[in-house]
Amino acid sequence: MNRGPPPNLNRQKVEQRFFSTAADAVGYDKRHTEPYQAKDRRLPIGNPVGCGRRRPDLRITAFAMFLLSFGMLLQCTSTPDPVEKDPPAPTTTESTETKASVACLGVDVSHHSGTVDWAAVKAEGYHFAFTKATEGVDWVDPMLIENLRGIKQAGMVRGAYHFYIVGDDPNDQAQNFIKHTPLDPGDFIPVVDIESANHKESDMLLAGELRLFLDALEQHYGVTPAIYTGLNFWKKHLGSDDFSRYPLWIAQYEVEQPTLPEPWTGYWLWQSAQDQAVGGIEKGADLNTCSGDHDAVLNKTLR
Repeated sequence: MNRGPPPNLNRQKVEQRFFSTAADAVGYDKRHTEPYQAKDRRLPIGNPVGCGRRRPDLRITAFAMFLLSFGMLLQCTSTPDPVEKDPPAPTTTESTETKASVACLGVDVSHHSGTVDWAAVKAEGYHFAFTKATEGVDWVDPMLIENLRGIKQAGMVRGAYHFYIVGDDPNDQAQNFIKHTPLDPGDFIPVVDIESANHKESDMLLAGELRLFLDALEQHYGVTPAIYTGLNFWKKHLGSDDFSRYPLWIAQYEVEQPTLPEPWTGYWLWQSAQDQAVGGIEKGADLNTCSGDHDAVLNKTLR
């Protein structure tokens, strides 16, 4: 336990080690015990206050602290074993809007498109189709019946349109469409395609005759027909009249969103490209998409 110095340790060394002066050592003994007697008593090494405990060796203590600190440092800086985690679930970047847009893609065709495999068209991701039905007062598209049958068999929503000839009698044109176009409940509402004018006829007369044609279709089918047109044609020839109660099918290409003729504030369908290659269609077709509430657009049908 080494509670005292070796026998040959003299008082001078003890004083130098623990007290600044011999008087300090004597004074200490006077305060705590009896007058200091160097020959009878030896001061303990490492315990100047005489409390019976040995003062630790500073060099040993410092070394022990160093080892302790070093061990703690190793523990803090060591890299823990990686924890295996389940791989993150795959995410999809396809938004709900994108899915809905894909489900609302359609084509429109005529005899110029050649033969059509409608099951193949549907497999390409198209869900509705229009076919040309009639033109003017007496012309009927030779592919009308075949296309209507094929669209329905493929499980697509089908529709038909009449190509309006400015200057022909509007009622006779309406009867041409009604007579030759067998539309059923679930088919799209009838559409009039008006995109060219007869310069011999005034715009005022054109607007009045177009209304007669639309009224005849509405009376027969019991629904409001739709109008297919282009922005520039409509602005030039019919922009001063309000046909906005009729659903608009706008044709405009190479734009992110179509510009609408006044007073329409929204469109029903948008023809965004023409004469495009489509799987299943021999000679190409025009491409269309819905707007707004896609279910509502696709449900704009005969009852």
